[in-house]
Amino acid sequence: MAHNSDCRSDRVRPQILKGRGGNVRPGFTFSNIPGGTVSFAIIFHDLDVAFNYVFELYALSAMLDLPAGATRDQLLDAMAPIVVGKSAYVGRFRQ
Repeated sequence: MAHNSDCRSDRVRPQILKGRGGNVRPGFTFSNIPGGTVSFAIIFHDLDVAFNYVFELYALSAMLDLPAGATRDQLLDAMAPIVVGKSAYVGRFRQ
């Protein structure tokens, strides 16, 4: 469902995407979107302190109604009954 034109999943990121290149965002595009998708949620998290990270994209069948500052667990709980698809992108940094 998600594709990153900058680099393939689980590869070492180019220097420009390591927070040293002017706040450049990864170039994600979305395809094969599940039927019934009304909205998306994207979660970014660092798997460990060694700069391994994950972008999780969720396709949802309804809009979410969460307050600003909602936690990851609150988001996951609110999404659970309306997830119609999920894709993940794993990246690695090397100093």
